Order: sequence, then structure tokens, then C-alpha cells
Amino acid sequence: MSKNRDNWQRILGYWDSKRGTARAPRWRDLDPVLEIPRLLSRVFVVDIESDGGFRFRLLGSEIVMRGNRNATGRRFESLYRDDFLADVRQIYSEVANSGEPRLFRDWARAGDRRQSTTLLLPLLDDAGEIARILGFVEFSEEFVDDEFDWPVEIERVEIAAERAA
Repeated sequence: MSKNRDNWQRILGYWDSKRGTARAPRWRDLDPVLEIPRLLSRVFVVDIESDGGFRFRLLGSEIVMRGNRNATGRRFESLYRDDFLADVRQIYSEVANSGEPRLFRDWARAGDRRQSTTLLLPLLDDAGEIARILGFVEFSEEFVDDEFDWPVEIERVEIAAERAA
């Protein structure tokens, strides 16, 4: 298993262990600073707003550095435009509406266009509604050429039916 795949599995396993028998864990039950500190620089959280919009609640330091900006507190509409905004909203809406994790491949738009893979995991509020999305980005050293069409691939993430006791 690749290092990237190991990290996705760690984040997915963390999320899965926190949800118990629920469809997703509650935001207040997570403590990534203490529980997954080695991966924290590539973790982000997105709030799902009452109008269906999305806002970055927090971004890990590596995400900020590679993006050359800190988008914490900003809505997607202030960061993305046109077709790209529509595509991003669609992917995040899928997670918000289905309650199922998604994995998609992308590229870092700022700087040198290195490939990245993002795992999106739904989070519940105290009323049991999906209110946030926990994300994890893995950056590769692979460059993307000019013909790259976004997104390359979106996949449902299967959760193992059996959990370790």
C-alpha cells in the first residue's frame, strides 16, 4: 500500500471509529489535534451553511502554504468562479446530501500544478444532520500537463463492513 493510501486509510479509519453505528461522527466528538496530529497539516473542515453554501472553517498549514493563501472563514463563491465553482459545489453537495465519503483527484491550482487527492467525510451536528465536511488532502510530486480536465476522477469510498473490535 502506498504512503498516500495509508494516510487516506488512517483518516477514514479515524472517521469510521468516531461514528460508531451512526452514518457519520459528530463534529464535537473529534479531536484531531490530539488524535491525528501527524496528519493535521493536510486536514480541513468546511461548514455547510443554511443556504446550501460552503465555507472553510479551518485549513491545515500545508494546505495554506501550497495554496499561497489562507481561505479560513471564506465561502467558496469568494474563492472559485464559474464552471469550477459549480463543479466544486456539486462534489461537496454530494457528500452533504448522501452522507457518504468521496475521494477525488485534483491539482494544486496555485504554483506548479502538482496533483492532489482529497478525501471528503461528512460530519453531523447534535441534531443528527450533516453540518460539516472533514477533508484531507494528499499532495503528490506528480506534475499535471495543460490538458488536465478537472476533476480527473471522483469515487465513492467504501467503508469496511466489519470493524476491528
